[in-house]
Amino acid sequence: MKILSIDQAVSFLLEGAVIAYPTDTIWGLGCIATNENSVKRLIEIKNRDENKGLIVLVSSLDQVSTWIIDLSYEQKTIILEKESPCTFLIPATDACPKYLIGGYSSLAIRLIKAKNILLFLDRLGFPLVSTSANISGENSITNVEGIMKNFSGLLDGILLGECTANKPSTIVDLLTNQVIRN
Repeated sequence: MKILSIDQAVSFLLEGAVIAYPTDTIWGLGCIATNENSVKRLIEIKNRDENKGLIVLVSSLDQVSTWIIDLSYEQKTIILEKESPCTFLIPATDACPKYLIGGYSSLAIRLIKAKNILLFLDRLGFPLVSTSANISGENSITNVEGIMKNFSGLLDGILLGECTANKPSTIVDLLTNQVIRN
């Protein structure tokens, strides 16, 4: 598995790669959300049920504006002003790729605010699928060594860096304000 700089990670992802990277929460595995083949490969690597939805990281809500319902000023404000990492479930439009929402009607979106991850997403310019660095049902891997050991030969590379938290994001249904995961 190749250790990647931000520019190399961007190039790899644009070519359809699946990589490991630090997020604003825990280590993630991901690929460009618009590349269905890469997303399917990621699901296979994780041994994940394809009916489960995936989280999409964005540097701007504009990146997914056609994939989600029009948000009110109040809803946008909730997302923009949330300080801790929070993933919001937002009803998807017909334009949203079905492979991202699985068996659900909402897309899980996290607007990134952590500077190191934001820089990466800005350079990428695309929404990024983000799922915890683990095989489905197992504990999340919390360090580079664990990722290299468990995903050697499966991933195309790893972007080094620091996660800004040690737990997954909170997940909130934007329409009902119900906390799905805390």
